[in-house]
Amino acid sequence: NAISVFPNPIVDFVNVKSKIGTISICDMNGKIVYSGIHNGKSEIDFRNIQNGVYFLELITEGGTVIEKIIK
Repeated sequence: NAISVFPNPIVDFVNVKSKIGTISICDMNGKIVYSGIHNGKSEIDFRNIQNGVYFLELITEGGTVIEKIIK
């Protein structure tokens, strides 16, 4: 499952390129700060999300990938 998440650390937006699926981003406490459908290329707005460490979970037909991201 190839996934590209950039830039990391994040400034205002994070870009995700991978297979089609669903994306969830949660903080270190497990609170979901973003969830949505991923069409292969997504730009997610992080401007209103606090600085910290987050986990991006991408679920596709081929499985689940989790990436650590920092803002």
